[in-house]
Amino acid sequence: MIAAVNISLQFGGRYLFKEMSFHVGPRDRIGLVGSNGTGKSTLLKVLVGEQMPESGEITRARYVSVGYLPQEGMAAAGRSLYREVESAFGTVLEIQDRLDDVHRKMDVTDHATPEFQELLKMEPRVL
Repeated sequence: MIAAVNISLQFGGRYLFKEMSFHVGPRDRIGLVGSNGTGKSTLLKVLVGEQMPESGEITRARYVSVGYLPQEGMAAAGRSLYREVESAFGTVLEIQDRLDDVHRKMDVTDHATPEFQELLKMEPRVL
């Protein structure tokens, strides 16, 4: 559960939100929709504590964690966001590459040869 009570935030004298309140329950699913510059990303930054509202309060149940993944401009360890997320599947991708290699070899190897039998026994693990 997350609740915002009377939060306000402005930039350059223009309010992105003024005395805004809302409640997100444990089973709620929400979508945040609006034109560019209306404060969607800023609201998410406020919810994760990356930015503080000028007034008001954000409360979260102890079991709630909030994450924010910016849509642009993020690079981790010199990699793009896509490459960073892809790295979480490194082992799986290596196994897939190994399986693809074995399949290619099986396509060109005579099925009656000992080499083909060895390919059938190969494990797809990565060393």
